[in-house]
Amino acid sequence: MATLFNKKTFTYFNGALKHKNSKAWFEKNQELYQENVHKPMESMVAKIGAEFGKDLPKIDILPRKISKPIKRNQDPESGLLRSNSFISLAEKTTSMFESNPGIYFSVGLEPYGNILGIGLYQVSSRQMSLLRNGVTSDYSVFHKIITSKKLKARLGGLSGETYKRFPKGFREDQEGAEYLWHKQFFLARKLTQAQIFSKNFESEILTDIEVAIPFLQWTRKTVGTYKKSIR
Repeated sequence: MATLFNKKTFTYFNGALKHKNSKAWFEKNQELYQENVHKPMESMVAKIGAEFGKDLPKIDILPRKISKPIKRNQDPESGLLRSNSFISLAEKTTSMFESNPGIYFSVGLEPYGNILGIGLYQVSSRQMSLLRNGVTSDYSVFHKIITSKKLKARLGGLSGETYKRFPKGFREDQEGAEYLWHKQFFLARKLTQAQIFSKNFESEILTDIEVAIPFLQWTRKTVGTYKKSIR
């Protein structure tokens, strides 16, 4: 299997950051971007769609989901640029106040870096309420998913921040209490450049996603999508 990403991928990111104000540099290096950033990301999207499209209904797994690697920050005064390329695969949002569970994969420079994330990172109050009730009422199913040997071996378990105080309305001795401390419900794997350059990298990422699919399906089913109230 050929290497998906390579050193030229990061040659592009470093050059783009260094020459962020040079239109000529970007025009000159279009081929470098297409061959070493866009095409590998396109391959990843195609493989994810072929392998898991049937498991993820209502999620468009298409090349248009690939971000442009360098984009101006929304705050024009900050002058920050995004020096990475990523795919964010989730069901279409139905509210400006919350996102939906999905798959996030990024390759690039810090602080955005190289990471695979699966689940729900930005959790709304509506979603958090559903997740907490889902964990406690469906504890045996959720616990079996999150503690499976394959998932723990590859992704560890729930990532992200935890609350300093236990949530009101629940008991610390009830089933599922250990998961109610979490502010986010997602799995994550930080990636090194050595891993990214590996010939087995694509298959490794696909295996990570495969073991996380039950968790993602459970999360999607539990939170659903935002529905506007009918007056």
